[in-house]
Amino acid sequence: MKNLFVYIILISLLGIFFSCEDNKEEYLENYGTILYFLESGEVDLNIYNTGEHTTFRTTVVKAGYHELTQAEVTIDVLDAGQLAVYNTENDTEYVLMPANCYNLPEQTSLSFAGNDRYKWFEVELKTEEIANLPQEGEYVVALYMASADSVNSDKNMVFIKPVVLTPTIGLLESGFSQNLVYDNSSGDITLQMTLTVPFENRWDFECTLAVDEELLAEYNESSLIYYSLLPSHAYTLSNNGVVAFRPGESAQTLDITIERSGLDYNNYILPVRLVSCSKESFEIDPAGNTSLFAISYVPDESKLQKLNLTAGMLSTNAQESSEGPLANLLDNDISTYFHSRWSNGAVSDDGGDHYVQVTLDDFCSAIKFQYSTRSTNGAAAPVEIIVSGSSDGVNFRNMAVINEDLPTGGAEYYTSAVIIGAEPCNIFRFTVTENASGSKYFVWSTFSLWGL
Repeated sequence: MKNLFVYIILISLLGIFFSCEDNKEEYLENYGTILYFLESGEVDLNIYNTGEHTTFRTTVVKAGYHELTQAEVTIDVLDAGQLAVYNTENDTEYVLMPANCYNLPEQTSLSFAGNDRYKWFEVELKTEEIANLPQEGEYVVALYMASADSVNSDKNMVFIKPVVLTPTIGLLESGFSQNLVYDNSSGDITLQMTLTVPFENRWDFECTLAVDEELLAEYNESSLIYYSLLPSHAYTLSNNGVVAFRPGESAQTLDITIERSGLDYNNYILPVRLVSCSKESFEIDPAGNTSLFAISYVPDESKLQKLNLTAGMLSTNAQESSEGPLANLLDNDISTYFHSRWSNGAVSDDGGDHYVQVTLDDFCSAIKFQYSTRSTNGAAAPVEIIVSGSSDGVNFRNMAVINEDLPTGGAEYYTSAVIIGAEPCNIFRFTVTENASGSKYFVWSTFSLWGL
């Protein structure tokens, strides 16, 4: 080792006169050829514990002014003493990787013919043995050029620092995803879910996805919007939910075919869980093993008809006593308005957020609505509206939460998209959680409703 470091120092002195990669014609004329590791220095390497060894390949480059000459290099591994010296001189804390954790090739010398520009040197890493090492520091396999015709002293070592990871598989897009399906065309609809592994796959294996209704129940408990389970007669999963991977394939898709004829106008969810993988060493990613595939089946807007509303159909939990009765919403006059309660601390009759409620004679599967802000200013214009529906006036289910693109100026109009719920309803509530000035009350000048 003493000879090694003396040699390195001598080469370092020469290194100030040349670079292996830049302006070599200017500096290397007197030095023939030179060898170096392309991936020199510390190499962080993620390896996956699949029960098989992992091969690390590093590149040895031959360069210099006389590149066409022959050259030879022998590659070895630093021992504990040599690594200790390196740590001291370079302020590092590398720990020697035990010899039982890797294999060097039988031939550790590389011979370069005149036209050879590079050679590969491979180290076999024993993944399981490395995974079982005690956590005592940064383990490395320290390769160095033990002998060579000429080496670049700055690039004559490679410190392989493997990190063993458990191989996982999961959905590319897990959690909730929204898909809008309209009835203005015919035929089945095909949607896709993608499974991925975060490494180069070398195996044949299969994964199985299945519907898990408990996921939907859990989601509805915490979600503002209520969703129904997509009925089993309305969809099919390709290959009954089994997804096959082949070597070289790190991503595969599951097709979901939806039959329009099996859908009502509704907000559906297909709750899917990744339940198994045939590759025993793979773990299912707990952060990517479920998908709430939301499918809203929406009628074309042209099918909705404007409803003839009367003041008797309207109600509120927060009428301001001094101004703005509900009937003003239906007079088609933007200079008049409904004003929810601003007096007495703006507290509603039931203590909740202020709302306007519409009770219809008939049930609707889909609605859209329009309102205008106060003609003078938009200070009390809503910035968030929750639309909910009920068939009994007691149990309401949210159909939409609207908090984007709402007007906050005076005499401005807003028209919603088509809104659907979990079931046909005849009572619709429009709840404002906050206005443009940050208060609880709100003002509408006009209001219209369409239904199907």
